[in-house]
Amino acid sequence: MPFDRWWYSADFATMERAAGYRRYGFDPAGGHQAFVDACDSWWEELSIGNKVDLWKWYE
Repeated sequence: MPFDRWWYSADFATMERAAGYRRYGFDPAGGHQAFVDACDSWWEELSIGNKVDLWKWYE
């Protein structure tokens, strides 16, 4: 899906704005992987409609 490709290539700033998490609230080890994992988990819980809405908003 194009919205999933968009999300998985999003930069940290976009992930922070969309998911509401702050990367500095997570362990920076491994290139902030804990932050990315939390954001990706949040993304996976969204409905397709919500994903499309966010994609359109930020794209």
